[in-house]
Amino acid sequence: MRIEQIITSKMIADEGKVFVRKSDGYIVGDTITLGYDYYDAGLPNSAPHATTPDDYEETDTPENWKGRNVIRPVQMLKRATEICNQYTAEMNDMNLSATEALEVQSWYPKLYETEGFKEGDTLAMNTKFQYDGKLWAARQTVVVSSVYTPSIDTAALYVEVTEDYVDGVEQGTLENPIAYEGNMALEEGKYYRQNEVVYLCTRDTGNPVYHALKDLVGLYVEVA
Repeated sequence: MRIEQIITSKMIADEGKVFVRKSDGYIVGDTITLGYDYYDAGLPNSAPHATTPDDYEETDTPENWKGRNVIRPVQMLKRATEICNQYTAEMNDMNLSATEALEVQSWYPKLYETEGFKEGDTLAMNTKFQYDGKLWAARQTVVVSSVYTPSIDTAALYVEVTEDYVDGVEQGTLENPIAYEGNMALEEGKYYRQNEVVYLCTRDTGNPVYHALKDLVGLYVEVA
């Protein structure tokens, strides 16, 4: 066990004055004990903030205040926006499973938008993002290009994140077969799934095919 002595500093306002927190307009009162702020504009800080006298300003006590703390709505909304942007920027560092990621899909960065991933940005393998109302992930290191938008036609670059998407496992394996929806070129040695049945491609199709996989058994695929 260890006991540490902590020395605190107290600020006392002049008569008829109160302290206001500069960041959000929060009326603290006529006395402040400097320490750590865990909230800003009514919302939690990502890390405790060590307060200093410069964080506050002294002002006349508002009429009819009576000790009621008031947070300015505009400041609260601005702070909420800052927090949202922070979480969006950090979503791909949280190592969420596919199921967890889908539950918070709306927090991921969007593709081709100023506040998300833009043309020319480089995405590392398994970087997730929103596009066309769906959650996608990069299957390899990809340079964002509007010429190659996420779809079944760019399955080599992107994969839609679904409940059975396995993070970090290459698509096309037996454990993580590619979802086949038609209009897709099949590659020899890769696995595909349609209607809960998994198929192994035994011969490249070269061009996209449109038939159901069950109709291609013996030609291009076999049931795994």
